[in-house]
Amino acid sequence: MSSPASFPMLSDAERLQRLAAPPAIGRLPIVIDTDPYNEIDDQFAITHAMLSPDRFDIKAIYAAPFANERSGFEAACGMEKSYLTAQAVLQRL
Repeated sequence: MSSPASFPMLSDAERLQRLAAPPAIGRLPIVIDTDPYNEIDDQFAITHAMLSPDRFDIKAIYAAPFANERSGFEAACGMEKSYLTAQAVLQRL
């Protein structure tokens, strides 16, 4: 049986394995793809990751585009505002 859009079929065991929490030992390499100007939860995510060097090996922090009334409905403007906000969070840390 084929799944929609050619996604692979996963057994219940495979699905549960992929949803399992990562091991509690060691540092996890992560990339943070964020729009911290758009919503405050991203500022908390950056802060948590930066203050947890024993758990996270941050490889990069990317400013994600967003378009809504806060960005003037332009994704590039939203990305720039997110970049500047991420920089401000990092400077405060």
